[in-house]
Amino acid sequence: AIVSTSEDQIAVAPGYLESEWKKDGRRYFHYKMDAPIWNFYSFISADYHVKRDSWNDVGGSEGLSSRLLSLAAADASAYDRMVEAGRAERQRPDDTGAVAAYAEAIKRATEAPMSTAEACVDVLRLAKEVDALGTKSASSDVEVAEHLASAGAKGALANVRINLPYCREGSFVELARANIMRVERELDGLGAP
Repeated sequence: AIVSTSEDQIAVAPGYLESEWKKDGRRYFHYKMDAPIWNFYSFISADYHVKRDSWNDVGGSEGLSSRLLSLAAADASAYDRMVEAGRAERQRPDDTGAVAAYAEAIKRATEAPMSTAEACVDVLRLAKEVDALGTKSASSDVEVAEHLASAGAKGALANVRINLPYCREGSFVELARANIMRVERELDGLGAP
């Protein structure tokens, strides 16, 4: 539904706010539902004041969301650099610069998914916190979040394991293996599905 109101008011209608704009001294709101609703609804318009806040910033969810998005981009970039550096090393195996660049690229391609796994543990921890605070009707949503966070962490750890055999720095490999075991213990401790 597209609802028009005076320029100083906010219109509220069933659905999710898709967009809003002003034109010719009027303010427009486009609301859209993602499922059918009963033919019993209302449109409201008033001079509302909007306040945005998060309740107790439960687990720092806003920062966690941004962190995961950044990690996805970092992981993709690290993978691309690893492929490129690997190609250069195969083409010039005697070039110490190419060999060193590949070794560094492998480390970055291992660190990005490890950080992702750790962030997924934070999501799982947050889901447990929300479950303790939430209502019974939201329990299936929390369960889905738990499954997704667990799958994300386990998938990221699989990427770390895949890259480790190509790492030539023993201390880095040992630290990565210790971090894998720590994250797996945290997942188990949280009852990850």
